[in-house]
Amino acid sequence: MSSILKALQKLEQEKAIHRQGAPDVAADIVKPAAARQRSPWLIPAAMAGMTILAVIVTYALMGGFSRHPPVPAAAVPQAVAPLEKIATTKPSADLPVTALVPPPRPIPDSRKSPAQPAPELPAGTAVPQQAPPRKPALPLPQPQNQPAPPLQAKGEPVTPPATAKLPALKVTGIAWQKDNASRLAMINGAAVLEGGMVEGARVDEIFPDRVRFTVGTRTIEIPLGKSSDDR
Repeated sequence: MSSILKALQKLEQEKAIHRQGAPDVAADIVKPAAARQRSPWLIPAAMAGMTILAVIVTYALMGGFSRHPPVPAAAVPQAVAPLEKIATTKPSADLPVTALVPPPRPIPDSRKSPAQPAPELPAGTAVPQQAPPRKPALPLPQPQNQPAPPLQAKGEPVTPPATAKLPALKVTGIAWQKDNASRLAMINGAAVLEGGMVEGARVDEIFPDRVRFTVGTRTIEIPLGKSSDDR
C-alpha cells in the first residue's frame, strides 16, 4: 500500500510541474492592446502618409492638374532702322575715275577761206535805196454831238438841293443792355432793336438816354421822352 501511495504522490507532483511550465493562452488573449509590443516606425510612417495625401488634395483643389501651360507671347517685330542709320557703301577712292571731256571743236582756219570782198560797182551808178514800208492811216475820231450845258440866266439865285424831311419820331422808352443785340427802344409805340427801321429812319445805336437815327445822309439823336418835332 505504501508503494501505491508513493506512486500517486509522484504522479501528482509531475502534473503540478507540467501545469507551472505550460503557457497560459487565455491570459495572453485577454491582455490589453497597449501591452503588446509596437513597432517604433509605425507612427512616423502614418504621419508622412497623411502629409503627402494632404499636399496632393490641396494641389488638386488649386487646379494644379488642370492648369494649362502658359502661352508664349507673340514676338514683337523689331522696328526697321531709319534710312539715316543704314550703312551706305562709299565708293572706294582707289578706283580710277575717268572724267568725261568733250572732244575739241575744230577751229576754222581763217587763212584757208579769206573773206570775199564786196563787188565793186562802176563809177557813176546810183545805189537804189529801199523805201520804208508805209503805215496804214489811222481813222480820225469823229466828233460826237454832246449836249451843251444849260446856261443859267443871269440874276437868278442858285437854290440848294432840298434836304430830306425828317419823319415823325418819338422815343418813349429805352431798355439799355451792354450787349448791342439786347438793346431795345420804344419808338412811335413800337419796340425796335438796333439796326431796325422806323418811318424810313434807321436806328443806328441806342444809348441809355437817347437814340441815334440815320435819315438819308443825315444823322440825328432824339433824347428819351422827346420827338423829332422838338428839334
